[in-house]
Amino acid sequence: MKQLKEDLTEDEESALKEDEKARESDTGDRADNTWDVFQFEVSKKDNVANRAKLFLTHLPKARLEVSDEDSSEKNVVYETDDLLNTPLYMPFGEVWTKILKDLWDVESYSEKDKDGNYLPSSLRGKVENRAKNEAFYRILNDKLSELDGDVDLEIDPDIEM
Repeated sequence: MKQLKEDLTEDEESALKEDEKARESDTGDRADNTWDVFQFEVSKKDNVANRAKLFLTHLPKARLEVSDEDSSEKNVVYETDDLLNTPLYMPFGEVWTKILKDLWDVESYSEKDKDGNYLPSSLRGKVENRAKNEAFYRILNDKLSELDGDVDLEIDPDIEM
């Protein structure tokens, strides 16, 4: 092995180091075996980053119920398993389909107006708006609010949304 490393040119050695560094920093967000797959055979749902899948599969099933006959305020009621009384979670496929159907036209993640409110065209604005009437989006909004300031969004400035 030493003999092979000694025979490498400087360019090959730097490329080898970069490859090793990339392997060490791999987060598992990309499938390793997509080089031999036709484009139409790749499912976008299957290629979602593992961290995003974990986040979305930890959204509990719930419904909104009116708390008081005099009040129009709706409270979130979480669904539980009848036998074990443990929380039920939404299947990833259901969550993914709902998000794609409802949030396909967002223009940014958290762009705000001059008053500090999320723009209706941003992901956070749409989720906030839907949270008024849907339990799923209320839970999602709460989870996203918990992450504020903790998550650095890695958005390439050259990519237009």
